[in-house]
Amino acid sequence: MSEFQRNQRNFNGIDLARWLHAPNKSGGELVSPGMWILLNLYRNVFVKFSILPFSFTLSDRLIRVDRLTRGKRLVSKCLSVLGPIHSLICFYLLRNIIYGRGEDAKLKGDDVFNILRPVAVIYLGLVPPSLMGMSYAISFCPEVAPSIVNCILRFEKKFFGPIAIIALVPPAIVMNVDPLSIWFSTLCEDCTTRKVAFYTVRSLILTMISAEIAKAGLAFLIIGLIVIFAVAEATEKLDNYIKWITASPTVSKLEMVRLYQELQIWNQHTNASFCYSAIPPLLFFGVATNIFANYATIKLYGVVPNMLYPVAPWTSLLGGIFLMTLLPLAAKTYENSSRFLTWVKGHLIDKYDRRVTYSLRPIGAQCGPFGVITNSWMSRLVDTILNYTATALLTF
Repeated sequence: MSEFQRNQRNFNGIDLARWLHAPNKSGGELVSPGMWILLNLYRNVFVKFSILPFSFTLSDRLIRVDRLTRGKRLVSKCLSVLGPIHSLICFYLLRNIIYGRGEDAKLKGDDVFNILRPVAVIYLGLVPPSLMGMSYAISFCPEVAPSIVNCILRFEKKFFGPIAIIALVPPAIVMNVDPLSIWFSTLCEDCTTRKVAFYTVRSLILTMISAEIAKAGLAFLIIGLIVIFAVAEATEKLDNYIKWITASPTVSKLEMVRLYQELQIWNQHTNASFCYSAIPPLLFFGVATNIFANYATIKLYGVVPNMLYPVAPWTSLLGGIFLMTLLPLAAKTYENSSRFLTWVKGHLIDKYDRRVTYSLRPIGAQCGPFGVITNSWMSRLVDTILNYTATALLTF
């Protein structure tokens, strides 16, 4: 008798047969098929114009690490470091602009240019570091993503059994509001060769940074959604299972507890290898970018050219979608697992079973030293964005 048949008999009336006959390409019950298709599309697109050390087969839903040449590995790591270095340059230029020091503070042109230069420096300085955790994981630790995502298929079997930024590069360069215009100025009238060379260098560098941001951002969103969807769905199913089988004295609840233990170990590995170091910069710089975008959306309306103004509202919208998509799912995971543990500890009678549950902890995404993401944690984050946006509007 297969493991599935044994568990199906133990579940005593729970209808799991329809999952057994679900097609292998369906994505099972933990992650929807569309998310796997989206991951496959992401890989097929970015492997054409960027270095992505992964292969993905939609049929078995497994990520594999590709063996890159030494040159490609070096280029991939340099691209990952280029974004944070560019941000440091932006913050250095912003400091000089604020304190009026050096050539960086000499803003030529009208009042619009005086507004655009600091805005561009702040924007281009905040975005890259918010995604440097995912960019670092792709370039320096490519084995992290497969070790996390590939576990989903195994858990599904156990449950059967129990690009807009790139388009904005040319306008920023033409209007000389990008930070590199300080050193690669194209304001010279009689030096055509140098202007063409400097335009090319600035376009190339900003395009590479933009491509790396897009690659890391989409990877964060897609893989993050797949993993969080899987964990949230798994904890919700466990919570439902344990309630359904409580009424049956012939069903062993310890099997559900052991499955939860495996989920907890996977969650601890995910937190240690990725979440603990990648989520804090995403939230800190992401929230700062969102606050700044909200401020710019209101304050710069009718002030900056129409060609550049849409950057602010679109950044605010995308940042809100990014944060408000991942965080509620992460909070839902914690709430589901907490309900499961509360129910289990209140309905297990056997002393051995109760001792086993003492080692269990709620599952959730660990945001560095700031704790696990919960509903109250998420509410404080939203309040922070709103309060600081209002403060910036009233102050500046």
